[in-house]
Parts: sequence; C-alpha cells; structure tokens
Amino acid sequence: MTGLQTLRFILLTGIAVSYGWGMRGLLIGGEKGAMLPGALLGLMLAKFSGIPVLSDHAVLFSAVGAMGTAFGGFEPYAHTADFMLHRNAPYYNPSLAYKGILLKGANWFGLSGVFLGIGFSAMTGNIYKWYDFVLFFALEPFIQALGVELFNKPFDPQNGVFPKRYFSRTSREEWGGNSLMLVVLLLWTLVRRDWFAFLFGVVGMVTGSVGWLAAYKLDDYTAHRKKNGKYPFGKLQEMGVIDNWKIMEFGYGMIAGLCFAGYVCLQRNHLLSLAAQMENGIWNPLGRYGDMAAWIAFALILLTAVQYIFVSRAQKQGKKPDMHIFELLERPAYFVIPFALVMLGSETMAELICFPVLMWVAVEENLFGRLEDMPQKKWLKPVYLVLFVGAMAAAVLLHGTFPLWAKALLYTVFYLLCDLPYVLFHPKTKTERRRMLCGVSTVYGCFAVQSAILIAILCK
Repeated sequence: MTGLQTLRFILLTGIAVSYGWGMRGLLIGGEKGAMLPGALLGLMLAKFSGIPVLSDHAVLFSAVGAMGTAFGGFEPYAHTADFMLHRNAPYYNPSLAYKGILLKGANWFGLSGVFLGIGFSAMTGNIYKWYDFVLFFALEPFIQALGVELFNKPFDPQNGVFPKRYFSRTSREEWGGNSLMLVVLLLWTLVRRDWFAFLFGVVGMVTGSVGWLAAYKLDDYTAHRKKNGKYPFGKLQEMGVIDNWKIMEFGYGMIAGLCFAGYVCLQRNHLLSLAAQMENGIWNPLGRYGDMAAWIAFALILLTAVQYIFVSRAQKQGKKPDMHIFELLERPAYFVIPFALVMLGSETMAELICFPVLMWVAVEENLFGRLEDMPQKKWLKPVYLVLFVGAMAAAVLLHGTFPLWAKALLYTVFYLLCDLPYVLFHPKTKTERRRMLCGVSTVYGCFAVQSAILIAILCK
C-alpha cells in the first residue's frame, strides 16, 4: 500500500470502530453489544488490508473480531468510572477509578487483539493444530470460573463483603476471569512461537488501558463546569446538544481502531507471509462437517431465547430472577462453541455470526428489554420479529456469497432503526424529551456521517 492508502486504511478503521463502539453504548451494551465494534474491526483489518486472500475471506476475521471483543463485555465498568466522574459523591476516588479502568481496558482489548492475531495465524493451518482450539474452548469456561474464584470472590454485597481488589460500588466483577484467560492466551502464543499474535495482544492491552483512560478523562473534563461556571462546550452542553458520554464512546472507539490498524500496517510483511501460506485455501480441518455444525450452533444460540419464558413467569409471580445465571448459561452457546468453529475455519459459522446473530442481538434487546418498558407499544414486537425473519431468509438465500452491501446496511441502517422506536416512543417528561431530542440530533448526526462512510466503502 502507498502512504496515502495506508493513511486511508487507518482512518477508515478508526471511523468504523468509533461508530461500532458508539452504537454499542446506545442500543445493546454488554458482551452482545461489543460484538458490533469487534465485527467491524475484524472486517476492516482484513477487507482493506490490500491482501487478496484476507480480503476474500474477511467474514472469518470479522467473526473472530466480534466474538473476541465480546469477552470484555462480561465485565461491568460504569461503576468503576463513577469513582472518577462523580466528583461530589462520597465514594469519589479517582485513583481507584484509574486502576480499574487501566486493568479492565487492558483485559478487554488485550483479548480482542490476541484473538484477532491468533485468527490470522490459524488460517494458515501451519501454526496451530485443530486440537489447540478444541482444548482451549473446552477449558475456557473453567478458566473464566477459576479467575473469578481467585480474584473476584468473596462477593456478598448485602453483608458488605467484597473481594480484596474491587473496582465497583455494588456490581459483580469478573475481571479475574478475563485476566486469567488473557494470560493463558498470551502464553499459548509464545508456546506456538506466534509473535504476531502475542504482540497483537500487547498492542491491545496498551490501547485498551491508555486509550480508555484517555477517553474517560475527556468525559470527565467535558462533564463538569469550569471555574467560570461554564461547560467546555457552553450552552450546547446545557441544552443537551453535546453528550459527554458519547464523546467518550466515540473517542475510545476511534483510538482502538487507529491503533489496531496501525499495528497491522507495521506487520504488513508478516501478513503477506501468512497470506502466502494460504494460497491453497483457508485452513478448514472440519471440511463439510463444519456447515452442519455451524447450523446446529446457530440453533443453540436461538434456543437461549427460551430463558425469557422463565424470566417472564418469575416476574409475574413477583420474583426477581438472577439474570447472571442466564448469562453464564448463554456464554457457551454464543461465545464458546461458535468461536471454536470459526477458529477451525468454518466460514458458514462466521457468516451466521456476522449476519443473523448480529441482527438477532439487536432484535432480542428490543423484544425482551426495551419494549418491556413500553407496554403501550406492543405493536412494535411483530415489527421486530418480521425484520428478524427477513434477515434469516436473507442469510439462507445469500449463504456462500454474503455481499458486503448487506453487512453495511445491517450494521448501520438496521441498527439505527432498532434504536429509533425507543427514542421516539419511550415515555418522558416534556423537559426530558426536549433535552433528549437535542442530544439525539447530534448523536444521530454523527452516526449518519459514519454510516454514510461505511456504506460507501463497503458497497463499492
């Protein structure tokens, strides 16, 4: 790539991840929301690398990015940021916030980076063996559980019992599980002498920690009045036109995209050597069995929606179910079995993750989350179901071709349309609605520009 092409590649990746991270904070959140910026990251790094074999199989790396970035979403971080952002609160403790943000940021994008690095290396079939992935993903839930047990227990908020290293106020933390998994992955890359993936993880750790802290410091600066009593953006902030939280999310996504793309550019010669090893095709030890396994795994993902039947029944009986238990049961279906299949070269699994699953998580959030707060808008439920059924039909019809224009519209237009009903119909006071609409006009304006750029480059 020329200097101009390199600059364009880095900038566009930054814009893509900035959009994805901003949308995550707007619509879904958690580990499922983190799949969108991860999918865009993996897609941009492969599709616009200028290396044909990577570009042709970009869906694999998009899926790796989606699921590799999702793991960080297991860890709550809002309470950690509160220690820095709420200056007048009795729990104000910026030093604790800095430590927590540095740790959680390093875990989040360290995992994203090392998984992406392993993904690029694995597709050659020469660095990792099939049993590496079978063994790792079989042990992954136990590694997570061991890390939580070692670092995030005891946890009994009702009796004021918390772990020794605790970076929240009342929420359950799981950074121990992610930390242990990250260490295992980095050691694994060293055993396989995969320096590319190891350094990818290190870059992710630095990007996640320093970048996230910088983004939160920007949030902290813009959230408070200066000595003269005015906000940094003056009346625009008072009116709600500028949202300091979205500044943080857009900013962090941009930093992450720029840093990862920069690392890929520096490692271009190594990527070319990996691509040369893929001349005979992408590694696929599962063969034709990968397709069947992928559809079974996809059915398991959809089957997790059964949990909402039990949740609904419990709520009708006046009970409050422990959603953390359901989250633990979901993880193998969403992030262990499918991830193992993708790492074993199943492009069918990758397509299912990048198209219907990423659509389903947006639909699921509205059907069983947001619309529960709007009982008077039940007519929206069939609308979301029809949209998802349409996506399923498209996934079947487009199987094996998976045009980028479909992805571009899914990740932009569809996600924005999923959010609009909540914005327009969620009950609010007139003052809240006026302020919300002011903020939405700015946020959606930013989303519109980013979406237009993504659609333009992906639909060429």
